[in-house]
Amino acid sequence: MSTKASSKAKIHLRPAEELVPREDWFSFFKKVSEDVLKELGTTSFSNGYRHDDAAYWNVLVYCAINGKSTQAGSDELNDRLYEQLRKQRQCIDTTRMRFERLVPNAQQVNAFLRKVPEYFLDKFQVALIKAQVFRALEMGLITWVVEVYIDFHKIDYYGKDRRETNDGLTNVNDGRGTNRARKYGELMISSGLVSLFAGVILSKQGAPKEAWIGKLILMLQFWGFTIKRVFADREFSTYDVLALLDILGVPYTGSMKKTPGIRDVIDKYLDGESKSVVYHVLVPNQHTRLDVGSIPVHVILKVDAGTTIHALRKAVAEGTMTRAGAREQIHVFITTEQEPADSSKLVRWGKDIIEGFRRRWRIESGLRDGKKFRPVGHARRNSAKTFKVTMGNYGYNGWRIQNGLYKRLQDVPASWRQGETRERFGTVATMVHVKSFTTHGMKIA
Repeated sequence: MSTKASSKAKIHLRPAEELVPREDWFSFFKKVSEDVLKELGTTSFSNGYRHDDAAYWNVLVYCAINGKSTQAGSDELNDRLYEQLRKQRQCIDTTRMRFERLVPNAQQVNAFLRKVPEYFLDKFQVALIKAQVFRALEMGLITWVVEVYIDFHKIDYYGKDRRETNDGLTNVNDGRGTNRARKYGELMISSGLVSLFAGVILSKQGAPKEAWIGKLILMLQFWGFTIKRVFADREFSTYDVLALLDILGVPYTGSMKKTPGIRDVIDKYLDGESKSVVYHVLVPNQHTRLDVGSIPVHVILKVDAGTTIHALRKAVAEGTMTRAGAREQIHVFITTEQEPADSSKLVRWGKDIIEGFRRRWRIESGLRDGKKFRPVGHARRNSAKTFKVTMGNYGYNGWRIQNGLYKRLQDVPASWRQGETRERFGTVATMVHVKSFTTHGMKIA
């Protein structure tokens, strides 16, 4: 390793980047952590360590906004600080050629994270994302009225813990080389100019999905948000989820499995006995956990692109397509939104709801991008792993908030309003923070 500071070229802001304010997500993170520590009556988790808490958090934030592993992120941030401070590196072990570091290495960060108690991580990750959401409110990027998207994602597990010793693991059938995974329920809010992750919960084996959905929805309402509607995939379109949202007064729209009752609805549509939007009722059974009685819904049917319902009816009538094959070309949605008073507008209303349902893909793309922000390390505890997922959301939210500011630019080329790539966001966000460091303004181990 060289003992001299890096001679990398300086990063210069582009014209569009000079027109928008920038949040220092490192300092933002530090402020939230200090607030939570104060609330819990705790001062530090790094007592006796060579670095203070902020140094460990800085590595994790750097990894989150740059999509780096803990190993790569700690080394890169160390290099950037040396470059900024123009400080000569001091050799502390000539045998192994180890040099003084300005930030902890990956092993030290992982050891620090293991030392942080679960009760702090649980409280901190909620406070961190809440602070980001409220910062977006202050900036005018979102409003108090939001649309909500919910979804699952899983992280395959390859460790030695078994089901009876780790209740955070879920049995899965589609793991790559494993049948166990950590499964997370995620919630995203959307309004105004941006969509942001607002909550994540580790789902446990056998736990009903309506439990974590209810917890996150109630949390949003407690924060003061009005929820216009919830959009979700078909695995959430169950009686229990709809019953919960009915209790909370929140409309729901989701794609729907082709259950026997739904197949009857499709068949009537294929036979020309009904329109593409029909009234339907969901009722509880011996397996449902909630019981609010019959739930009135509307089933909305949409034919595959490239064909029409008339073509499907003709093919079934002529025997060139089976009824089962025709069903496969019809997509089913279910909604508890209030139908129009004028029944002649029902089909148009249903088509508008399906068009709006396309926005649910924001959480799908958000989960993909959030994975690229998520720090990779060797934490083993469920609480630490969930915190890493939250850190990925923190990096993603910071990126979306920054790009939301570009959308408000006026009288500039359209390309300027598109914002920054993930990579550029991490580079500039790090530069903004590192520039604030001086030899006298930071603690050097």
